[in-house]
Amino acid sequence: MKDPKTNKSISTIISNQLCIGCGICQPSCPTNAIEIRLNRFKEIQPVVNAEQCTNCGICLNTCPMEPDYLAQKVNRAISQKEKFGLNNATSWVGFQTTKSKGYTQSASGGILSTLLVKLLELNEIDGVLHAKQLEGNNNSPYFQAHLSKTIAEIHENRSSFYAPIDFSSALSSILSDDTLQSVAIVGTPCVISAIKRFYRLNTALKQKKILLFALVCGHNVNGQFADHLSNAIAGKNQSKRKLKFRDKEGISVASNFNNSVLFASGEKIAIDRFKSPFTVYWRTGAYALNGCNFCPDFWGEEADATFKDAWGISLIKKEGETAFAIKNPELIRLTKQLEQEGTIYLRQITNDKFATSQERTFYDKTDFIETRARHHQALKKNIDHKHRGLDFLILTIVYYIKQHIQIQSKRKFAKNRIYSPRVLKFLEFFIEYGEKFVLLKRRYNKKVKPTKEVIYTSGFGYRNIGDEAQLETNLQLWRKIAPEYKVTLLSPNPDYTRRIHGNFDILTASRNSFLGISGFDYLGLGDSRLFYPYYWLRKQIIWANAFMIKYLNRTIFIGPESSILLKRLKKADLLHIGGGGLFTGKTKSRLYDLSLLIRLAHYLHTNIILSGHNIGLWRNTQQKNALKKLKYAKIIGLRDNSGSIEALKKLRIYDQNKVIPLFDDALFCEGMPKAELEKHFSAQGINPNKKHIAINCYTTATIQKKVEEAIDKISAQLKPLSDEFEFIAISTHPVDEKINDYFRSKLPDTKILQHNDNTALVVSCFQHAHICITVRHHPIIFSMSGCVPTISFTFDDYYELKNFGALKLFGQGKQVFQYKKDTFKETFGPLLKRTLENRESISREIQLHLNEFSKNKGYIIKKYIEDYG
Repeated sequence: MKDPKTNKSISTIISNQLCIGCGICQPSCPTNAIEIRLNRFKEIQPVVNAEQCTNCGICLNTCPMEPDYLAQKVNRAISQKEKFGLNNATSWVGFQTTKSKGYTQSASGGILSTLLVKLLELNEIDGVLHAKQLEGNNNSPYFQAHLSKTIAEIHENRSSFYAPIDFSSALSSILSDDTLQSVAIVGTPCVISAIKRFYRLNTALKQKKILLFALVCGHNVNGQFADHLSNAIAGKNQSKRKLKFRDKEGISVASNFNNSVLFASGEKIAIDRFKSPFTVYWRTGAYALNGCNFCPDFWGEEADATFKDAWGISLIKKEGETAFAIKNPELIRLTKQLEQEGTIYLRQITNDKFATSQERTFYDKTDFIETRARHHQALKKNIDHKHRGLDFLILTIVYYIKQHIQIQSKRKFAKNRIYSPRVLKFLEFFIEYGEKFVLLKRRYNKKVKPTKEVIYTSGFGYRNIGDEAQLETNLQLWRKIAPEYKVTLLSPNPDYTRRIHGNFDILTASRNSFLGISGFDYLGLGDSRLFYPYYWLRKQIIWANAFMIKYLNRTIFIGPESSILLKRLKKADLLHIGGGGLFTGKTKSRLYDLSLLIRLAHYLHTNIILSGHNIGLWRNTQQKNALKKLKYAKIIGLRDNSGSIEALKKLRIYDQNKVIPLFDDALFCEGMPKAELEKHFSAQGINPNKKHIAINCYTTATIQKKVEEAIDKISAQLKPLSDEFEFIAISTHPVDEKINDYFRSKLPDTKILQHNDNTALVVSCFQHAHICITVRHHPIIFSMSGCVPTISFTFDDYYELKNFGALKLFGQGKQVFQYKKDTFKETFGPLLKRTLENRESISREIQLHLNEFSKNKGYIIKKYIEDYG
């Protein structure tokens, strides 16, 4: 026999009573030394053949309950609490619509089944490994692991099964089946951890694509639990029957479901779950696996997506709703696609709301687990946190009451007896109110942190797709990186912003409230010589009121919108100014406006960060002095790596510790899936099977003649390519529409994309183009995010600064030229030819840069949170 101190086999888990019965250790063993059996309590356990075992440790390193691995997870759960396992996740509540099949057969809202079916329809997966319902009795199981390869099988195996599931045989089948190259696996968090650990060690599994879906779990139970419930509903006769834990037929509310038994004859017996033994036995932990006492993973730390009932969040639908969190970007896109198709209904929630929707169970798995872990010989030495006092005493008593119930319920059932429900109800009182007392006590003692607020402003609100894409990207980043921050938007058009981005707290932008009157930005003087005198007068009034707000918390002689903005600016933790060419002399009104906002925020002790900016091109000393207010920012994120840095150096405010050259905020704005884009193309008479060239033009009164000249020449160069390509003119602002019509008059084959301000549609059209030709800046960004070669022609120094800076980041600086009539033929023609001929190599070069930039996605926000948050 091996020395227990050097035993590296799964026997260590059995001896420590930590096994959760997943069976995944069995296929991990290289010598086939492990056999899976049921013990007398109907718990699935591995048995190691000592003669065959080489003590290699692979099975132990696969087990999710290995003591060192488990202790690390316990420590993370105690310290991270609500954030544990939900970093970089997006959370929703939702349910299937009437368009979907089998909603009432699902345990909650049917979202998981809908996703699995869609993945199978799209050939993203070849099968689903999950649990299947069987006809069972006391001598045969009610459930087993099963690989579903058809939509019908997925629908058939909906709902929740509270029982141990042995995955060993099914997982071995997947490993040996070469036709299964991609598999979705559904299981409790411990099973998901075991699969992930096995994946890291097993070469055969690494060759396959694995998607992991966790079912939120307070604890699991042995096979006796199902036997006991079935016997209580339909008697102890041994006729085969199906057991359904979550029968929703005829219910009035989702939380009041039935437990039912269905015989082969078609006879069905259903009992309200509060009248059956189900609820009291579940709440007291009767028949629970001992290892579940020490598992902190409530929601699947290592899963791609996690699903649960919407208890504590929403019960709009009597059939139930699903609360779920997704980390995998592909699954997030698929979820949004299903919403757009009308297959599911969604409502986004915060990760905190998702994590704590079943508050007592959540804290039992995180905060309270430290007490239980300190009573386990193999775990206590590695637990970092040390709670003592009354909390520890109460939770210890609760733990030993549960331990007693778990042990006695199993022993009694093994002897054909049951633990008295009356005694259990009595003990349930002590368990429930003991935990509630500790929870209330910790809430009372905990210093309540007020909600943090970030005020976000930029150029959005004017139907400019680029600015809206920047906003959408930053909203997603704030939700993922710092969900504890409330984002308040400053918009010149609140109704439009709500329609495009959702129901955020939106205040009127400073250009309207501080510097506008009766809804006119800057009183309509933004481009006038009178603007600066007007601005100077308004600034004096605002500064006087800023003094009043700071020391007296009141204002005089200004409107309510200005007063509210000053008060909120004082209250906020951070002012975040999103990217663009806002700090250049070309946009003088916004330059003065935002420099005033920065100075006010600094005066009111509110932090400031900037992301994704071009800086420079000041026209006079006044603009230069306004730009110097940037010194008050904690972090300045740039979207070029040369021109703006030189400008900051000339201003003598360059600081390499806070000036961070990165990329435009909109670089990682998500477009729609290609299949969805093709549907839009077909609806608009655009051939989806033909490659397309994306074209964006822009003009003003001062450059219109030049733009029209350029279009005449460009259309002549493109016309010979009309058999091979679709030409799609895309407006990113309403002012582009007139010049698009002119382009089509010169190149009749041109299609004009109708997008109704659908940011995802516009972004996707550029991302899937063959090449892009543009005057504006953001089509470059969208094209780069899809690795699409781009040609930019410009008509002034403002766009040359922006476009050259954007393309240079991707090694494409030579793709920019400033339009000159006499040299056009020598510049554009050869450039177009070279771009088409070398499309693949150019795309690969862009991809290399994009891969590097993706590592710094959200870096400005992350750095602020790390340094100042």
